Amino acid sequence: CYVRNDSLYPFDVVIKIEAWSLRDNKMVATHEVKAHLPTGPGFTQQFRVPPLVLDHADLALIRVENDQSGEILMKDSVFLWRPPKALPSLSLPVHFVHDVRASDKKRNTRVSIRLRSSRLALYVVLSTEANGHFRDNVLHLRPNKTVDVDFVASETVNVDVLRRTLRIEHLRSFHSSCNSLVDSIVDDQQR
Repeated sequence: CYVRNDSLYPFDVVIKIEAWSLRDNKMVATHEVKAHLPTGPGFTQQFRVPPLVLDHADLALIRVENDQSGEILMKDSVFLWRPPKALPSLSLPVHFVHDVRASDKKRNTRVSIRLRSSRLALYVVLSTEANGHFRDNVLHLRPNKTVDVDFVASETVNVDVLRRTLRIEHLRSFHSSCNSLVDSIVDDQQR
């Protein structure tokens, strides 16, 4: 593996590695690597993931952060150790819970969607028929951790349309051995 600096400034980075077992639905190991990236377009710094970190793991999530500020320089990237079809645990259902709330009370141009997943969900994509866009789309949800995603529009968001047509998909949705396209989705507002 390697990290690369394409900026005009040097960086000290920390590479955070989480090894996950899909079958057990838990993180089985973590590892951090620190590196100095000198100035220069295309400068690369190689790093190794120790084999013990990968024992009993199906995949790793790797993120790169600025060591001084904590700013995320590279969001979680997924590295599968085997092809998806060789990971039967990828077929296990994921249950999503979401809550849609208007964030901008005056103009109602921003709506926050709070997501939680029962299992590790990879490549989560949100879509809706409401006019606007998701500020962060295609993300990974860790089990029982809450993530807020903003939906933004240039005019007032039709929250009813957003709630009614919100679709949450992820890698399992496209895995050939799965029976349904979308796993169960629960709207906290309708409980």
